[in-house]
Amino acid sequence: MSVFDILCPCHAQLSQTGHILHLGPTLAKLLGDTPALPVRLLELFELRRPHPAASMKVLFALAGQKLTLRLRAAPHTDLKAVLALLPSGQGAVVNFSFGIAIQNVVQRHSLTHSDFAGTDLAI
Repeated sequence: MSVFDILCPCHAQLSQTGHILHLGPTLAKLLGDTPALPVRLLELFELRRPHPAASMKVLFALAGQKLTLRLRAAPHTDLKAVLALLPSGQGAVVNFSFGIAIQNVVQRHSLTHSDFAGTDLAI
């Protein structure tokens, strides 16, 4: 288990090209049948806010900003996120949260307290 799995269990670690190298346990649960990694983040998620992005270059330029991404697969869950670039061009980490729709997401994806960080105010 990585440090990110403990501190932010709903995260994805990305390569420089935007391929998901690792999924946090909660994000893996949301995706259901976890795709074979690596897979491009933008194949699984659509960037909705602040504006659509067709490339990882555009998404990486939004590092540090509030993002809204939507799962491309049903049930098309909207997630809040922030992307942080890793040093020395090692890729990025995207940390996801559920925003105000948390009750719906918890029910829809059968989440429990163990799917959240110990410091998350949602639990």
